Amino acid sequence: MKRFCIAGLVALSLGLSTSAMAKDLDPVDVFVGDFVGVVNVDFNKLIANKMISDAIDKGASAEAEISEALALLKKAGIDYKKDISTIALASTEKGRVCAAIDAKVALPQAIETLSTDPEITSKDYKGLKVYKDNDVSYTLLNDKRLLICDAKLDLGPMIDNSKSDKPKTLKDRDSALYNAYNASSKSADIRAGGKMTKYLREQAKSAKLSNDKGDKSVGAADIDTGTFSLSFAKGLNLSLIAHAKSADAAALGSELINAQLVGLLADDSLKELGLGFVKDAVKVVNDKKDLKATINFTDEQMSTLAALAAELSSSMPAPQPAPKKAAPAKKGEPTSAK
Repeated sequence: MKRFCIAGLVALSLGLSTSAMAKDLDPVDVFVGDFVGVVNVDFNKLIANKMISDAIDKGASAEAEISEALALLKKAGIDYKKDISTIALASTEKGRVCAAIDAKVALPQAIETLSTDPEITSKDYKGLKVYKDNDVSYTLLNDKRLLICDAKLDLGPMIDNSKSDKPKTLKDRDSALYNAYNASSKSADIRAGGKMTKYLREQAKSAKLSNDKGDKSVGAADIDTGTFSLSFAKGLNLSLIAHAKSADAAALGSELINAQLVGLLADDSLKELGLGFVKDAVKVVNDKKDLKATINFTDEQMSTLAALAAELSSSMPAPQPAPKKAAPAKKGEPTSAK
């Protein structure tokens, strides 16, 4: 159960049409607390693309925690591809995560099935049953929406807001985070927004990009918010927007990144691999305080990339199991001669 909760479901999302929610809250509006980033994944759109759907299956089977999560879901009668609609995530500055998972099917029986572990306790809170173990707390906000969070995060304010006659949205609570998220493409398969805090700036102060002379540099600490959009409807369309503290920082970021890209993408080895198209697919520009990066591949180009990835993967040596240690000789038994 522990692995099923946060590790498995978060991994599925990094690696979903929305069900009716109490008070019609959008998934990202569920999260009440000191969150610095929100993500919304439309799983229906992702699995509509066979290449991405197959990649999700392959990734899931390769990761032990995800495989365990899927096995538990299956045991509870949940098919993650057929029954899950949307997953939204929120993270604190120190990486504590919450997830709001919308399903196409009723979840109460499944949650009961998955909550029989003796380590899991439950209590009633304002008409809802809240479950908890050492790692996570979770509850059903309604029959089709599961809220699950790191055990150190408080579900109370989120439940209170969801049940309120006038619930507050992300826009009401945190305009910076809302604006970052709202700048993402509304039609994207995956949308995300994040904001910088004092703590995160301190953590990111060494992440810098400098010119050859070392007299100009810009880094993650110069960013106030970030926006992410990713779609696979037609090939791959990715957009990143870093809203900088100043127009000068955005302009310098564009200059330094493009200087790096010139060297990387002009490499003749890309053409030899049949990846000459990558040069035109990647663009980085600045617009006032916004540093914008886009990557656009067609379906055909995505197939080329997938085929190359498969070829490289097949050429990698398979991991060898560690040699078994010989059992120590029992007292009185002769040892092998060296």
